[in-house]
Amino acid sequence: MNINNGVDTTVTWQTAEWDTRPGGQAQYSTNGLTCRVAGLYLIEAVWTWAANTNGRRAVKITKNAGSAGAVLARADNANAWDNITTCTGTRRLAAGDELRLLVTQDSGAVLTGGQAMFDLRGRLTMTYLRAAP
Repeated sequence: MNINNGVDTTVTWQTAEWDTRPGGQAQYSTNGLTCRVAGLYLIEAVWTWAANTNGRRAVKITKNAGSAGAVLARADNANAWDNITTCTGTRRLAAGDELRLLVTQDSGAVLTGGQAMFDLRGRLTMTYLRAAP
């Protein structure tokens, strides 16, 4: 996926590796994940970047609306040579909450991201831990 310089970009997903379909409803969409059962979740994102010696990279997991939504987890790389960015958090989600992954970079040019690197590629996950108090 091509990521423009200096702009938050919502990752568009091509496929789901695994979707438990709670209540028969899909959690996966091309924009991200939809929580179907309220509770406490472990949320994680990994994003890979093409090699580039300029600028920084960042990822944000947001809830319920692109860059204007609540940021649930964020990670910034301080150096351009960090080609893998990860973030994680444990968060309470309500049924219907939508998670999206936003990525940004400031290399000065379009930069490719999400491609396979070692045994990793871009991903967004949410794992149900328990009912929320």
